[in-house]
Amino acid sequence: MSPAPLQILRIAVLALVVLTGAPRIQAQAPLPTAPSDIEVPELAPHEAPESEVRTLTDGGKLVLVVDRELPLVDGLLMLPGGSELDPLGQAGRAELLAAGLRTGGAVAIDDERPGFTGLELDQWLASRAITLSIQVEDTGLTMRFGCMAEDLDPLLARLGQLFAAPAFEEGALEVARGQLIAATERRADDTAALADATIEMLLHGSGSPWGRIPTSATLKGLERPDLQAAAARTLGRDRLLIGLAGAIAPDAAAAAVEKAFAPLPTLGAAPQPPPMTFTQPERTTIYLLDRPGVTQTELRIAGQGLRLENPNQATLALWSHVVGTGGMDTRLTARIRSELGLAYGVGARFEPGLGVAGRFEAWCATRNDAAGDALSELLEVLLQSGAQPIPSSELDAARARMLQGEAFEVDTPRKVLERTMSLEFAGLSKDSWSQHRERIERVEPVMIQTQLRAVMPAGRFLCLAVGPADEIQRSLEMVADVVRIGAVTDLADASKELERMLTALGGRERWAALETVRIRQDVVFKTANGEAVVEVEQTRRFAPRAIRLKQKTPGGATYTNVVTAEEGWLRSPTGISPLPGTQVASWQNVLSRWFYYNVHRIAAGDPELRTGLDDTGRIVLMDTLGELGRITLGEDGLPVRFELREGGDDKLYEYSDWQAVDGYRFAMTYLDGIQHVKILEIEPNVAVDDATFSVH
Repeated sequence: MSPAPLQILRIAVLALVVLTGAPRIQAQAPLPTAPSDIEVPELAPHEAPESEVRTLTDGGKLVLVVDRELPLVDGLLMLPGGSELDPLGQAGRAELLAAGLRTGGAVAIDDERPGFTGLELDQWLASRAITLSIQVEDTGLTMRFGCMAEDLDPLLARLGQLFAAPAFEEGALEVARGQLIAATERRADDTAALADATIEMLLHGSGSPWGRIPTSATLKGLERPDLQAAAARTLGRDRLLIGLAGAIAPDAAAAAVEKAFAPLPTLGAAPQPPPMTFTQPERTTIYLLDRPGVTQTELRIAGQGLRLENPNQATLALWSHVVGTGGMDTRLTARIRSELGLAYGVGARFEPGLGVAGRFEAWCATRNDAAGDALSELLEVLLQSGAQPIPSSELDAARARMLQGEAFEVDTPRKVLERTMSLEFAGLSKDSWSQHRERIERVEPVMIQTQLRAVMPAGRFLCLAVGPADEIQRSLEMVADVVRIGAVTDLADASKELERMLTALGGRERWAALETVRIRQDVVFKTANGEAVVEVEQTRRFAPRAIRLKQKTPGGATYTNVVTAEEGWLRSPTGISPLPGTQVASWQNVLSRWFYYNVHRIAAGDPELRTGLDDTGRIVLMDTLGELGRITLGEDGLPVRFELREGGDDKLYEYSDWQAVDGYRFAMTYLDGIQHVKILEIEPNVAVDDATFSVH
């Protein structure tokens, strides 16, 4: 019997040892004592595969990366229309749309393209080992697929039909809805996921398209017609960006794409995503979300960042590699993990924005008894990194690691495709990343110090802690101001009191239909020299929220603010100036808390607004971040007081002199702290147009 293959291998190795002698053990160099002692060899030059961008009929784009080493094709399809376009009260629409497209099948287009169910599509894909998924990004829908080259044409045909004639089968839609609802409910049990979602709402505002998070209520409120309407406004062949990487023939692939997606309509230019607004507190503030029973606290810090094309982003990217994302040798890891043992994972970075603003983020998970110390050290390292220039040796080492790691971002055709398409989708030039790399090579220590001070103002950090409040609040209060957020518990049903209030104010149906309000009022302040009167005219729109506010001071100077969901302006005696994003977010936050706006939301049944009754009989209003305020009703059902929560502080409004105006009832007098407001004229549902909210 001949020896087994493994025996043959062993005999060969033994013979080699006999012939050559036993291997000699060479002296080993001493092991490095720190990550900074490890010598990083230079990588051999790497040439990324070339990509080609073609314009399709009616304006769509096709990105091609040819690689015939294996008979495989990776595909990527992108369309504008992500979660940032979800309407108020319908957070999660884009996610349900994506799930419905993937699992809901397609109706017949013609005899050559009969309909198919979601199950039939899955069976067809499985029989050919094809992968297919659809995800929702902030700015669009993204589909990824992988197949054998021979299956590309029939796969494209099915994808084109899926987009052109989605069936949104009821059964599949309900399954997808249930999965999304389960995911939102699981988030409450995952402190890391909950922290990530909550810091987004805090940073952009819970009412902002960039800060809204799907809830069970908003997902349950979405119906099949909502998805059909969204698909009709989103899925157009002129908006299509599709990419193919692998064993393709460019001309044949382009022809297959043209044929497959020809049934889609042309829709014209896609809606532009609303500009991001960012909340920045007047002083460092820690928002505390109570999660009793968890064994560790999640810490987050967030702020505004820069776009990739901004030349200063390269400076911040290199800072990120030194301080928070450059491996085990970053300043945060060295201090908080290695030296103090306060956390296993810690980091910080300025994430560049592609087509939209970027963001700053820092994170840490620590023991509950170390929450205050960990956050204090995290803030200290961030501030110290800008107090003095980073030593050249430290900067050069981080730069070398960063630039060498860049090769791994484009080392496969699929990665080249992903990068090319992300730039194309954002409207950036093909060489944006290479320009970014060149800027990194030129960054000097003083540049980091200067830029960091501009984007990271000391003493104004937006922080979040998710953990057991009873255990961590006191230690956090030693670091900065603490504001408790989260749902109020132990509330009774408020439906009877809400109906009593709405009836007294003019009726649910009437207030649900309210869209705009124009007000002329006098605001009286007490000063050391007596009373001062500011004349105010304002027009407010509820959806999307906007205000035009004109104020005339006692001295006769006039100031006009115009704030929309996208931007803000101030006209003063010295001219017109735009408001920064942080001020726009602050204005929007104030607009979202206006009493009459929230009466409208109650009447309209806004799923993002929750209510309850506390033990004193006050109506409690809550949004996704927690309590908005509490309403006290009089015996006649009219509001007497509105105790508003603003940044953890209480602000009291007291209402009187209620009068009927076009079937509504409004308080013609109210007190707001030091000021007394007298309504001179109020007009509900006033006609507005684009010019109303234009400062020019």
